[in-house]
Amino acid sequence: MSTITLSKDDARTLQTAAYGVVTLLAAADPGMIASTKASVAAAQALRTATGLVGHALNDKPKPNLKAETLEGVAQLVFPALTASVRLLERKAPVEAENFRRTIATAVAAAAQTRSGRPHPATAELIREIDSALGN
Repeated sequence: MSTITLSKDDARTLQTAAYGVVTLLAAADPGMIASTKASVAAAQALRTATGLVGHALNDKPKPNLKAETLEGVAQLVFPALTASVRLLERKAPVEAENFRRTIATAVAAAAQTRSGRPHPATAELIREIDSALGN
């Protein structure tokens, strides 16, 4: 039985996608307290990921998501979401679904910080995330 591994570039793509989602969710929720709560909840959800996805997301170093604008971050994150699903479907199909569930869990955790009712900007972001994941 062979063990499936991801290259450092593959792991970095997954990290960019997942932690980028956290960054976008935090930025989409107005207010410093709401933004911080959303960010912490989503990041904690990512740290609980299991399997190959969990290993990749919890590996160091974390990706650099700095961009001049939030649009710049989105331009890094959405292609990384789609690329992550594609590479996992190719290398480890079961892990592709694990990745989707992990991102969904992070999104739900962030939304839960507002009593399950995301801000309208966050709701639109969630739709874009789902689309990038192929949902």
